[in-house]
Amino acid sequence: MNAPSPPSPPATLLAWLRAPRRTELTRALRDRLEHLAAALTTALAVLALSRAVQPLPKTLPSRTSSFEAARVQLALAIARGDIWNRPRVSPEFSQAVERGDLAAMKRLYVEDMPLDGMVVLAAGTGRLDVLRWLSDHRADVHEQEWTTRAPVLVGDAHPEIVSYLLGRGAAEPTLATAAEGGAPNAIDRLLAAYANPNPPEANPIALALGSPYATGATKRRIVDALLAAGTDATRVVQPPAGDVLAAGVGACNAPDVSHTDCLALLDVLAKRGAMATGDAIEAVLSTLATEAPEDILRAVLRAKLAPGATAIALSRVNEPPPASVKILLARGVDWTYRDGETDAPMPLVVAVQHGDLATVRLLLDGGAPADRAYKNGVSPLGEAIDGLSHGGDFANIVEMLVARGADPNRRLPDGRSPLFAAAEAGDTRVISFLLDRGARVNELVLDDTALDAAEAHSNISAARVLHARGGRRARKPY
Repeated sequence: MNAPSPPSPPATLLAWLRAPRRTELTRALRDRLEHLAAALTTALAVLALSRAVQPLPKTLPSRTSSFEAARVQLALAIARGDIWNRPRVSPEFSQAVERGDLAAMKRLYVEDMPLDGMVVLAAGTGRLDVLRWLSDHRADVHEQEWTTRAPVLVGDAHPEIVSYLLGRGAAEPTLATAAEGGAPNAIDRLLAAYANPNPPEANPIALALGSPYATGATKRRIVDALLAAGTDATRVVQPPAGDVLAAGVGACNAPDVSHTDCLALLDVLAKRGAMATGDAIEAVLSTLATEAPEDILRAVLRAKLAPGATAIALSRVNEPPPASVKILLARGVDWTYRDGETDAPMPLVVAVQHGDLATVRLLLDGGAPADRAYKNGVSPLGEAIDGLSHGGDFANIVEMLVARGADPNRRLPDGRSPLFAAAEAGDTRVISFLLDRGARVNELVLDDTALDAAEAHSNISAARVLHARGGRRARKPY
């Protein structure tokens, strides 16, 4: 009697991969290995079948060993789709997991169903029996392990869930990931295990305050734990981590954070050395502008002011509240601030670009230099002149800037003089004002004068004003 042939290496690998409780491999790796083993088995099956049927189909049984027959059966299974068409998780099953409805899960489960994503859902329910059942059916406790949605973080409020996951081999998160995931219990475990409270890649305080998964009370609990452990509130890390005080202002926007709690949080951060950066001040001016947050702005400004912070914030916000502008001006604005080799922030230019007459006036009253320009030639007066064609308050802004010291002959970045540009726009009021303040009427821009520009744009009234004030043509009339 012939002994049965041993199973092939690929078949053995498939069986090993599909063994229950095979937790030491991730789901993705198991799937790839299964595909590789199946492909190898298919190739062997096709080879065996081709050899078996070469002489005549009727000789197949006698010429095929049990080993080759197994290959034939597997090839037929592949042809029918039994291998590749694995069942999928139904929406009903996912909803049952999310509800923690174990009875419905058992009813809806199909053998060999991949359970990707189900452990995360189960962890959030706090139902240990649901998590055990999923684990017994080959669900992967390592899914999304190094993200803010790791099961140990999603289930952070349920100690028995976390204990079970860690017992099944789930890894602890990093301190930064736990902070961003809004998981205070994970933070406590990590700090108790002497995790570095100042990871180099991020500031965990900023990550916790910006977490979309934590309530205001939870964020404050995490912040207090991190500060007690020695996390440096003064350390500003580049985005996406952000800086601490800016993240604190963002946390104040949460609906469950009261005005009093917000001020208390900002006060704690300021006392621990968090700096009032341009990002933090901008966050107050932009995200809370509709609530007239003067008291919140004052709380931020009680912190140490970063270099150029007020100038940076004012140059980023469109039409900031006048009361807030006055507070920043009282705190002090470094109008000459430059960040290395880059152009300096110029709040006055930004206010002019938006036609914001009220802010322009406030900035000039606060000491903003009216004639200061960027390296590329962009100046407040040039931006106001360019805005004349849009109407609004741009004519008033031109007059205000020149009255406060802007040079009426400073060229625009494209080489035009202010008078030339006003002639193109046809603004007779601004033309007359510039001429009264010393604009050179016949200064050439390439080969044209302001009168040429007015006539070329069919601005007859402007041409008449220029001609009456001594304007001359540099070329024949159009």
